[in-house]
Amino acid sequence: MIKKSFEIVLVGTGFYVCGGRKKDYGTILPAIFSLAKLHKINIEIIVAINNKNSIKNFTKKFIFLKKILNTGNLVSKKFIFCDGSPTTFLNLYKPNNKKVAGIISIPDHLHYEWSKAILKAKIPLLVVKPLTLKLSESIKLYNLSKKISIPLYVEFHK
Repeated sequence: MIKKSFEIVLVGTGFYVCGGRKKDYGTILPAIFSLAKLHKINIEIIVAINNKNSIKNFTKKFIFLKKILNTGNLVSKKFIFCDGSPTTFLNLYKPNNKKVAGIISIPDHLHYEWSKAILKAKIPLLVVKPLTLKLSESIKLYNLSKKISIPLYVEFHK
C-alpha cells in the first residue's frame, strides 16, 4: 500500500502557528497534525526559520502535539535557516518530488515578498490574512497566481 505524503513549506513559527504561551498551541500546527492523523498522510513540515529560540518553542509544541494526538511518525519537521530571505530559503529548499503546499504566517509587511517568491516557485499557497498591506500588491499576486496557474488562498481566522 502506497502512503500518501506531501510537504508543507511553513513560513513563520509564531502565535498562529504554534501559540505564544506555554499552554498555547496555535491553530496551524495542530491543524497539520489533525490532517495527518485523520487522513493517514505523511507530512513533512519544512520550516523557514531565522531564530534559534523559534526552533526551541516550535519543537516543544511539535513533540507535545505528536504525543497527545498520537500521530506516530506521520508528521516530521525540517528547519531551513534563511535569515528572513525567501530567496535564501528557496535556494536551500529542495522538493522531493512530493506534493507540496505553502503556508505563510509572518508579520503582515512581509507577506508580499514571501508570497511572490513562493508562488514563483510554483508552490500553492495559503496566506494568513491580510494577503498584503497594499491593494496593488494583492492584485499583483492574484495576477501572478492566475498567470502561472498556482492557487493562492487567504485564511481568515476571525
